[in-house]
Amino acid sequence: MAAIRAAALREMDGVDLVFATRDESRAVGLGEEFGGVGISLDAAGSESPDAVFVTSATARHRADLELALRLGVPVLIEKPLGSTVEESEALVASAEAVGVPVIVGFQRRFDDGFVALKSAIDSGSAGRLYLMRSASMDHTPGHAAFIAASAGIHHDLFVHDIETAMWLTGQRVQSVYAVGSSRVSQAYAEHGDADVATIVAHLEDGLTVTMHGLRHDPIGQDVRWEVFGSQLAAAAGLSRRTPIVAVEDPSLLAQDPPLTFAERFADAFAEETRSFVRSVADGGPFLGCTAREAALVSRVAEACQRSSTLGTSVPVDD
Repeated sequence: MAAIRAAALREMDGVDLVFATRDESRAVGLGEEFGGVGISLDAAGSESPDAVFVTSATARHRADLELALRLGVPVLIEKPLGSTVEESEALVASAEAVGVPVIVGFQRRFDDGFVALKSAIDSGSAGRLYLMRSASMDHTPGHAAFIAASAGIHHDLFVHDIETAMWLTGQRVQSVYAVGSSRVSQAYAEHGDADVATIVAHLEDGLTVTMHGLRHDPIGQDVRWEVFGSQLAAAAGLSRRTPIVAVEDPSLLAQDPPLTFAERFADAFAEETRSFVRSVADGGPFLGCTAREAALVSRVAEACQRSSTLGTSVPVDD
């Protein structure tokens, strides 16, 4: 993620980059690649940045965000905010105590397709919503180190779908029913994780959202969202590139499909990065997901884990 953010920042005028990592050689390498300076993480406290991007693994988010907060400047941290509800809410409290804006990287808010769905819902042109459903399918399964540090499929993959459902509708999730298993790789099972899973979520007004997640799509990186309303049926992420074969017309889809999440959301990541920096520079409102919103997402993700373990629908605790 550091490279993805740096690629966007490099194209902005008046932006100087400093990379700080636990492995200083990695920071130096990033600096050489993107025209910045690389330092050790221990030296980060001596810097005076205008903003900080936290791009470390989920397991290190708490320590790294708390370090960033001490610098007293706005922070964009990759999702999820924390690996547990307790950790997420502790980080919200820390950010609010020092009065520092913390934005969590949910890049779908900046994807043209998802923005169009949001506009259709907010304007009323979709009509009364009947149901929504999503597909979030990785092309390449994670390696062992990633799986171990990811906090599981609900906190790593499905937080995107949970956040999207809440953002699109402006509603909270009231209850969830989640099922999952390991059918892709035994490595997920060894860490108590699923690599194939489904969530049925019920929102405040009774709207049902079904979310499907998979750690291996053999064709490409497939992320789609469908909205069915009384006046509109629409999908984001459905194009000739969508990595699924239309058996009646194989030439219709799966043409040059994206192979990574970075490729699938390249424009969205870039715009999210630019938007954050513009808000820092001009003092305008931040358009991304706030830390408090992200903590609510974590609460839903934890309810999904609990539902999957118990094998029953569970309420989302307030």
